This record gives sequence, C-alpha cells and structure tokens, in this order.
Amino acid sequence: MAISVAAGGCGGGLSQAPRGKHPLAGGAQPVAVDSAPPPAQIEDVPREPAADCVWADGQWRFEDNRWVWNPGAWIRMPDDCYYADPLMVWVPTVDGNGVLFYTHGQWYHQQSQAVCDAPQRC
Repeated sequence: MAISVAAGGCGGGLSQAPRGKHPLAGGAQPVAVDSAPPPAQIEDVPREPAADCVWADGQWRFEDNRWVWNPGAWIRMPDDCYYADPLMVWVPTVDGNGVLFYTHGQWYHQQSQAVCDAPQRC
C-alpha cells in the first residue's frame, strides 16, 4: 500500500505543476525511515509573481535521519517535466514487524522519465 505524504494542499485555483508517478527504474531511491512525517504545515500562499510561475506545495523531506519541512514556493517549471510526489510504503517482514520506506518527491522528464533539473524559484 502506498501513501502519499505531500501536502495535498490549498491548491484550489492555483496554477500547479503536472503530477505523475515515479518510474519503476532510475527514479528516486526509497529509504527506510522510523516514522511517517508530521502533519503538513499550513502555509500562506503569496500572490503569483509572474504568469509563467506555478505553485509547489511545501512538504516534509527525510534528510540527515530526520524530517525537515521544505516550504512551498512559486517556481518556473522545467520544460517537459512533471513532479512525482513523495511516497511512503509499508513493507511487511517475516518477523511481523515490517519496514516503512520513504521516497522523496522528484522531477522527471515526461517522455524518458529521466530526472529533470530542479526548478528555479520565481
């Protein structure tokens, strides 16, 4: 079972980047984590700075063995790219305990599913 951990957010009416799935090969690698991230933080969305900008919701990332909040921002989307939201997957183990895996959000090219360059802030 996969559980999305991105802030599903306050996207009503906001121009947002297209979303898609992580590729089966060559994408962000899952990492075993001790717990799910905290609840998403509520953010005030500032006025859109330019017509070619899209809003990227804030989200938790697992960095240096802890959850770190990355605030949302207006960005210029990389050409021909989409965003795959972070994922959490619980994998049962033989001993009955299981392991929780986290895959961070990542930008991928629409056609090749290779990793895109990070977007630029507006």
